[in-house]
Amino acid sequence: IGDVTLDAVANQLMSSNRAYRGDFIFNVPEQQLHPGESYRVQLKPSESNNLQGFQFTLQLDPAIAKISDIEYGFAKKENLGTNYFDQGLLTASWNGLANETAPFLTLIIKASQAVNLSEVLKLNSRLTKAEAYDGQGNALRPVLSFGNQDVKTSPELYQNTPNPFSDKTTIGFYLPEKAS
Repeated sequence: IGDVTLDAVANQLMSSNRAYRGDFIFNVPEQQLHPGESYRVQLKPSESNNLQGFQFTLQLDPAIAKISDIEYGFAKKENLGTNYFDQGLLTASWNGLANETAPFLTLIIKASQAVNLSEVLKLNSRLTKAEAYDGQGNALRPVLSFGNQDVKTSPELYQNTPNPFSDKTTIGFYLPEKAS
């Protein structure tokens, strides 16, 4: 589950050359967190009607806030990996038809420091490569959008992925629109 185009490399010593065709946005309302308070953090796709699937790692700094519970939306228990939950890491892999009105999931978190949610909640490839696929099989970059923050619209160059067993290095990039 999650390898929609069948080009994943399980050992991650090699990587595929993949350019994203855009962003797949999870809307997350920005919240100011206060010590000792609990918060509901809903991850809701901006659109899910043209989606095959996605996967990623969610990371929450456990020194600042901890996940105390998960409420499932169109995600189910089998779509989430909790092996590194105590380190603030939650992996997700989902494919299928999504309910457009339901969130993917809702995290219940408890803060231990005052901070904005956008400063401590990250979506990345730490354990599971962050990627999504639209209905045509195009790769999309999953991103979190915290309400009033803008989604990046400029080109980005990602960290290189060296391969110790080859003379090749992969450098990922993102272009906000198609170019000819």
